[in-house]
Amino acid sequence: MSPRAAWRLESLGFEQVWDYAEGKAEWSAFGLPMAGRQVAVVADAMRPDVPVCGPLEPVRMALERMTEAGLTQAAVVNEEGILLGRLRRAKVDEDLDAPAGRVMEPGPGTYRPDVPLEELVERMKERGFESALITHPDGRLVGILSRQDAEKLLLDRKS
Repeated sequence: MSPRAAWRLESLGFEQVWDYAEGKAEWSAFGLPMAGRQVAVVADAMRPDVPVCGPLEPVRMALERMTEAGLTQAAVVNEEGILLGRLRRAKVDEDLDAPAGRVMEPGPGTYRPDVPLEELVERMKERGFESALITHPDGRLVGILSRQDAEKLLLDRKS
């Protein structure tokens, strides 16, 4: 059905048409625009400016980036931006020259940009965490969500 629809749109004069074979759920999980969306989602409140470092960079560099961003954690990513781990300021020991990959928490839990915001805020409250790393389905880091920012957006939308 999808290829036929794409060809039909082209025949009607649309110039930029693609057959997105992965489907609507995949499109949404990548945080791409969805017509008619009524519910606030993670993408509405996340920050894209997550401090990052490579696994071979010294922890010192990640700490500097955390300070600049005003955050207490940094993401360890590979050269393609794929999330490998997380560094938390409180859990970094005194060896600031250690490579981030040796000190990181490997494979942190992540969420997608299309997760309903209210649902994630409730999960954050229940499990006692203040921020969440946001990735695309392919593992590419796209942002960080603070519970405080999410709660503020939800409150603003209700008023």
